[in-house]
Formats: sequence, structure tokens, C-alpha cells
Amino acid sequence: ALRTLPHVTLSGGRLPQQGKLLGIPPDLVTELSRISDYVIVEADGSKGRPIKVHGDHEPVVPPSTTLFTVVVGADGLGKPLSPEWVFRFERAKDLLRGNLTPESLMELILRPEGLMKGKPPSARTFVFINKAERTEAFLLARRLSELLRREGMEGAIGRAFFNRKVMEVF
Repeated sequence: ALRTLPHVTLSGGRLPQQGKLLGIPPDLVTELSRISDYVIVEADGSKGRPIKVHGDHEPVVPPSTTLFTVVVGADGLGKPLSPEWVFRFERAKDLLRGNLTPESLMELILRPEGLMKGKPPSARTFVFINKAERTEAFLLARRLSELLRREGMEGAIGRAFFNRKVMEVF
């Protein structure tokens, strides 16, 4: 299929009652990376919340990963630390203090057990701050991007998928 199609989507099965696909084993990702230009792995979800804290078993990151992408929702910035805004709120309470500020989210990104957990040392990091439609969300996202840039990280601020416009690259 890789020889005849511009892209191939692969899953390890389906969970029809949940409308979700199962992942594939990391060793298969490594094998696929040897025969294709790019392999994109969606490693975990956040149940629709803008901020997520990983479970003990997450994320499953293949050692062959070359670009590790962290995705956070700008619509969660400035909000209270609560289950409404954070997936795995109980774990987040141990890692974060107070509201979801750019500073606290930066701390969550950088902590070893935070959002870069499992990143192979050789992989480049890219942070995508999405859902920055509202002015307040965009300004808070820009503040987070400034903090990330100071740490030598790169990324982008964008809008929801249907809008498809990247607003700023850092």
C-alpha cells in the first residue's frame, strides 16, 4: 500500500462501542518508520478536555520517534484547576497549583512526569497550542509560547481544526 498510495492509516483494531481505534505496537511503528517517510502516531486522548495529565501507562512512545508533539488547548488557560478543564484531575492536583496559567502549564510540560513523559532523548519537541480563537485564549497562548521559547522549544498557536489557520509560530 505504501508504494501506491500517498498515505496509509493503520490501527490495531476497533472499539466499536466507543467509536475508537486501537493503537499498534511500538515495534511495528519502528518497522514502519524504516520503510516510510513519515509515521504519525496519535498516542493518547484527553476526553475532550484542553489539558491532560498522563496515566502511569501513558503515553506509549516508540523509541524511533523523531518529532514529539505536545498538544494543549488554549481554551483551558486561565481556567481553574478542575475536572472540567483537566483530564485526570486527581493526578493533576499533585503536579499543579492554582489556576491553569501559562506558567503552571509550562511547569507541567517540563516536569519529567509531565507532558513530555516518554519522549526519547533524541526526539525534537514541538508544542502545538490549539483552540486559540478567543482573544483572551490567544493572549494567554502567546504568553505560554514566550515561556516555551525561552526554554529553547518550538511550536505554534492555532485554531480549532475547522478553521485550519495557524496563527503564530514560535
